[in-house]
Amino acid sequence: MKYLEQPQGEAYTADSIFCGGDIITVNEALPAVEALAIKNGKIMAVGTADEVLRWKGEKTAIVDLSGKTLMPGFIEPHGHHETGAFLGSWINLRSVKSKNDVADILRKAVKNKKPGEWIAAYPYQPLTMQKFEQIDMSMLDDISSEHPIFVFMQNLHIGWVNRKALQSAGISEQTPDPGQGSYYERDINGKLTGRMVEVPAMLPVFGSILFANGQGLTAEMIKNHLSEFPSLGYTTVYNAGGFELPGAAKLFEEVARKEKIVRFLTATLGKQYEKGEVNPDNLPAGDDFFRYQGFKFWYDGAPYSGSAFLYDPVLENEVTQGVLSLKKNNRGVCNYEKKDIEATLQKLHDAGQQIVFHAMGDRGQHEIVEIYQNILSKSPRYDHRHRMEHGTMLFKEDAEAAVKLGLTPSYIVQHLRHLGEVLRDYIYGAERTNKMMGVKTGIRAGLIHSFHQDTPIYMDTPFMVMHCAVTRKTVNGAEIGADEAVTIDEAIKGCTINAAYQMFMDKKIGSLEVGKYADMVIVSANPKKIAPDDLEKIEIMQTYVDGKLVYSKR
Repeated sequence: MKYLEQPQGEAYTADSIFCGGDIITVNEALPAVEALAIKNGKIMAVGTADEVLRWKGEKTAIVDLSGKTLMPGFIEPHGHHETGAFLGSWINLRSVKSKNDVADILRKAVKNKKPGEWIAAYPYQPLTMQKFEQIDMSMLDDISSEHPIFVFMQNLHIGWVNRKALQSAGISEQTPDPGQGSYYERDINGKLTGRMVEVPAMLPVFGSILFANGQGLTAEMIKNHLSEFPSLGYTTVYNAGGFELPGAAKLFEEVARKEKIVRFLTATLGKQYEKGEVNPDNLPAGDDFFRYQGFKFWYDGAPYSGSAFLYDPVLENEVTQGVLSLKKNNRGVCNYEKKDIEATLQKLHDAGQQIVFHAMGDRGQHEIVEIYQNILSKSPRYDHRHRMEHGTMLFKEDAEAAVKLGLTPSYIVQHLRHLGEVLRDYIYGAERTNKMMGVKTGIRAGLIHSFHQDTPIYMDTPFMVMHCAVTRKTVNGAEIGADEAVTIDEAIKGCTINAAYQMFMDKKIGSLEVGKYADMVIVSANPKKIAPDDLEKIEIMQTYVDGKLVYSKR
């Protein structure tokens, strides 16, 4: 048994005791227990039922698991929450199956909007549509010439508008491309097609939509967004996108601390540091419900916008050149000169800051490992926990080098779950795709891994993430790179204690241990006792943060 102190009267009795089902602690020293006690939002005792019930007092609530399973609350270590809160008020396209579905939904929206009012929709994913159907400006113009329309691709890297939207956002043929892989697509005559690539090109649209009603981002939008995570079993989230909107940081801080439904850690945008807008020594003091952690940089882009930095080009076919409009011999882009970004990161590293570095192409992954190597060779630092985001093409050689440098990757296996066949058959080919999200290779090398969904891109339960990590199967049942499948224990750690480690929170959350916060989930089945193919069926029944119930399935 593990406990805080010997019981001495009512003041030392538990607020609540959980028993009557399996309890997975994710603590290797005590992996499973029969009961768990909570006091003042922290875990007071774990052990056998008889041992823990010694802490029962007259006011102690007994929570009977009724055969269900108690686990640590899940952690989403990479999301974009300013964007998620913003998009939450848009038209939802997550369930559409065809271009006609999109058109029908947008036409209905037109009927409920006054001329000139924005119609914005997300997430649109042509790669899962029937016959890879794609929208275009002529289709959106046909739906309405009086309402500005914007449709945002699921991956957050591509958007489509009608002519009215270009006018409302102040974008014309004379508007220059932002650069670094971001641009306004033009036809052979130099005319805008209505397709925009990468967020910098879309910022005028976002601004026009968000401030059309004069209020911008609101506390209600943020609360609604954060409220989604307890229903998925998440008790902590990390905002890898930072904050760009005026007042957003303050609003998120106020909502997170007031509502206390999820712990919220956030990166600071690297470009804000580069412009001198933030000083790492003067970031606001935080607590365990809201605090700043790390500086985020994007070394390249994404596969679906043709901006992942590659050694070998993507395949050339009707999807890459037709649906995705990629040019021949596409090897992506790098957003920086290596020497320039290395100098910037060196300053942050020397200042004791954590670096959070995005790369999705194999060349991008390799070069950020080289950059980290150069930084650490000049200024060795213990326990820096510098991160590598997405791990899409973190192959064996770079994984082994990353271990020696103390780097830690977070993998987005949901790209395989939802788009594995597209990546294999149309974008990268079987050889590269089978090695993508090489989690097992990383584990064998000694890396501490986590899993994320890049929310709001994917909003699945953590068990759907684990299902893909353990089976390497897509939603259609195709198996992609079975050699990279992980064990269920490795999958659970990637959604709990390892993710906490990446945020410097592993002493406080990520496992059910005495003295840690009582951030927990009750789930419908024990993931260690069911077939791997059934993992995705496990339901979130209840979620607790700080020992308080924040979600219960109806």
